[in-house]
Amino acid sequence: MDNSELSTVILNETLLMKEHVRNNPDKIAELLNDNFIEFTSSGKQYNYSFGDTFGASNSTIEMEDESVKTIVLNDETVLLLYVAIKKNLDGSCNRSRRSSVWNKINGKWKLVFHQGTNIEG
Repeated sequence: MDNSELSTVILNETLLMKEHVRNNPDKIAELLNDNFIEFTSSGKQYNYSFGDTFGASNSTIEMEDESVKTIVLNDETVLLLYVAIKKNLDGSCNRSRRSSVWNKINGKWKLVFHQGTNIEG
């Protein structure tokens, strides 16, 4: 797998952090697999349904660039690991370890699984 494929996966992950994408059901449908599952940092399980959005947020989320690691599992599957920084409107920040599994389906990268785990301290 070449670097452009891995760059696309990272770009798609960062798009899912943007509010204009998170609130657009068509954009979300382009990026999430129909069977997408997420284990949230609060321990809840979320199963995607077509038309879902992630709603308005009182924070912004960024990927900590130096933490990004891609692991190619096969020609059509990539595990993406990174630390996310969630910046809240009150000025506080939360960090979490994130893992995402992306599959190439019909020529397009789709997110099939995501998990976030809060980092204390």
